[in-house]
Amino acid sequence: GATGFTGRIAVEYLANQYGDTINWAIASRSKDSLEQIAKVQGKGFCDTIVADSFDETSLRDMCSRTKVVASTVGPFARYGNALVKICAEIGCDYCDITGETGWVRDNIAMYDEIAHKSGARIVSLCGHDSVPWDLSAMMLAKKLKDLNIPETLKRIDFYDDIVSEPSGGTLETAMGIMFGDEKNRKACQETTDL
Repeated sequence: GATGFTGRIAVEYLANQYGDTINWAIASRSKDSLEQIAKVQGKGFCDTIVADSFDETSLRDMCSRTKVVASTVGPFARYGNALVKICAEIGCDYCDITGETGWVRDNIAMYDEIAHKSGARIVSLCGHDSVPWDLSAMMLAKKLKDLNIPETLKRIDFYDDIVSEPSGGTLETAMGIMFGDEKNRKACQETTDL
């Protein structure tokens, strides 16, 4: 998903933060778009891999060439299934930015045992939907422990007040969760046809 909204941001960050000090590559189904991003955002420091979410052969080839895949290709319930399956099977570590808890639950049921056998670490929910809250809960628990407070932390409630605009993938994910994947696809197609 390097050519998508979040993927481009991730590529730019990696290029600026690490440049050619690490061995990394970007992937997408479009070779032309990948090469353009690699030149502009990747500054030529990274390789490009053409891989399609629905082409298991290309995904298997990509995963066999790396130790870890960081996926930004949402909605994950539509585009992420084969990638998680392949990573679990061949022992490639995987992380993503999904907020689709139902999809994550399904992946655990289907691939947890397979991933344990292959040694793959499958880590979802590494984006805005989870990380700030998980880190905040961890830091609060640590602070309470450091202060020698005898009570055990049992519950934390968080509230967020942000000003932002969701990406197209985020909107599509929300529509899929609310209305179901098939209805969402039809609605998106009808809107596109207008």
